[in-house]
Amino acid sequence: ITRMSRKKFLILRYISTVIAGGVACMLPLLVFSIGSIIFCDAPEDYSRVDYSVIYSSFASMWEGKAVMAHICLYGFIFGCVWASVGMMFAVMIPNRYAALGFPVAVFCIANIVCNVLEAYKFSPVNMLLVDIQQSQGFVLAYQGILLLVSMILYMIVGNGRLKNA
Repeated sequence: ITRMSRKKFLILRYISTVIAGGVACMLPLLVFSIGSIIFCDAPEDYSRVDYSVIYSSFASMWEGKAVMAHICLYGFIFGCVWASVGMMFAVMIPNRYAALGFPVAVFCIANIVCNVLEAYKFSPVNMLLVDIQQSQGFVLAYQGILLLVSMILYMIVGNGRLKNA
């Protein structure tokens, strides 16, 4: 068995976790989209379909399949971000059961706090339901910042934990 450096191990583990989280969130959306394409008829006139502001520009592309692809892409990004957050907490918290539940608790508490403060724009739930937001750039920046912060904390804490092992 070949050995690798701590940095390489952390990076490879991070990448595999993020991709797995993205696929896990995207797969149900993809299955639903494919089922919709196979079993549902496309609308005759797309000008009569009420799409949100984000989807209005490309709602009629590929008979509405562009909207499905867009939702699947955001599902993948959402899964990547929260898998990264989960991985960060798994490294920070030695108890595996607490590490499994903590990202869910953070997600739910952040959602409740944002709803109480009426800051719906920052609610993590709205990062998956992109059509509620008015700006794709905001959603991508928000998720990018979460991804970057969780990756940096994961690398710092993970490197420290591996040195002590």
